[in-house]
Parts: sequence; structure tokens; C-alpha cells
Amino acid sequence: MGTYWNNNGKYQKFVDEKLKTIPDMYFTDNEYMNLFIEINNLYYDIYNDGGCNFRLDKVTRIKSVVKNFKISKAISDHDYLEEITDEIFEYLMDKDLAFENYGFWNEWKNSLISLNKQEGENWSYITCGTKDNMEKEFKIRQDHGFAVV
Repeated sequence: MGTYWNNNGKYQKFVDEKLKTIPDMYFTDNEYMNLFIEINNLYYDIYNDGGCNFRLDKVTRIKSVVKNFKISKAISDHDYLEEITDEIFEYLMDKDLAFENYGFWNEWKNSLISLNKQEGENWSYITCGTKDNMEKEFKIRQDHGFAVV
């Protein structure tokens, strides 16, 4: 059995296409994309951190599709995790996962942020899903001393 962790999952092409579009942080205003993000985050956390960062209240979207989902089983049985992940991706394949992705420019070295495109090797564009999420994250960084340019 292939795994998404090894980049050879059953629906790897679908996953690779969608991963190119997800926000760097937060959720979106599209319920289907949010389900994709939730299963992706859970999957990553299980493989990377043993599932220690997830609680049952953080998998509500998954449980809406997979009614008998057991997070403890997903953590201890990677075959089960692959089956559940495949089930979610099968469900999403004919859904519209499009959304408008809002973001801002961030320069960590000098603690700078901008809503306008910035050039330079230290600048990166950070996407936040919704406009509200972007504004919230922008304000958090301002509150932590980032200067707006």
C-alpha cells in the first residue's frame, strides 16, 4: 500500500494539486477545502508528531464525513489512517475546493510586513485563507513589533 507520507498515496495526484493551493495558515471560506486542510493537518501530525497535537474537537469536519472515525485508531494504525484519508479524498474529488486566498508580505530578518508586493530575497508571501484571517495575522505581527512598510 502506498502512503501520502511517501508521496505515493492512492490519490496522490489530486493531493499534490490541492496542496499547491492551500493557505500557509488558517482555514478558508470553503467547507470542502477546510476538510482537505483538516485531514492533511491530521495526517501530517500523526506521521510527524505521533498525533500529539490533535484532539477530537479538532476533527469535526472529518467526523462529518467518516461518522465512526476514531482518532486513537488513526494514530496507532497507519493502514486505518490511509483508508480514512482515501475516503475523505474520494469524497472531495468531485467538489469545488476553490476559494480566494488572502495574504501579505513578510520579512522575518528585519521584522517587516506589507500588504503591497515586496521584492528581495528575504521577503515571502504568506497566505491566510480568508480576508479576516489575513487581517488578524497581520495585526498579531504588528502587535509583536513588526513594522508595516
